[in-house]
Amino acid sequence: MTVIRTANNRTFGGYASVRWTSANAYAIDNASWLFSLDQRLKFPAINGNPNHVYCGGDRGPTFGGGHDLCTCRGDSRTLACTQRPLIPTRCVIAAPLQM
Repeated sequence: MTVIRTANNRTFGGYASVRWTSANAYAIDNASWLFSLDQRLKFPAINGNPNHVYCGGDRGPTFGGGHDLCTCRGDSRTLACTQRPLIPTRCVIAAPLQM
């Protein structure tokens, strides 16, 4: 599960049941989905689409062939971009969650 909280307190993310690797390849995961906690929305995977998740060594969790949601690591911040119009922002700089 990937959860992103932005600097303006928006929360969204995605779930994938496949293992993340650094294979630089797409994986099929019909159980994957994206969500917006702010808007209480869930976007299920489209069955038959071979690009549910992207496993790349140069980025964090990435969902969708366009990339519907991708995370890229910076020094102390994370760049999260989404092309889903209902997920709160298109490209935002988010402070990493403290666990």
